[in-house]
Amino acid sequence: PGINHIAVADNALKEDGFYTGINTDDTTLFTSDLSQEYYEIASAFEMSEEEIRKIAIRVADDIFDDSYKEELKLRMSKY
Repeated sequence: PGINHIAVADNALKEDGFYTGINTDDTTLFTSDLSQEYYEIASAFEMSEEEIRKIAIRVADDIFDDSYKEELKLRMSKY
């Protein structure tokens, strides 16, 4: 297997206090929803389900209010 460049970049960014997130903001224009974005990135960079799951759970901390975060992260960890 090759080098997982996303994981390498993600680790380097974390050391500087940043992290990687995956998102989409115009599903109509680009005909790709968030699930498709995760799939394409995971496929292109040979990422494991666990690597994708960690990114998704970490992003949940920033985009949802506190009352929903823990429930969402628990749900996401089951997939």
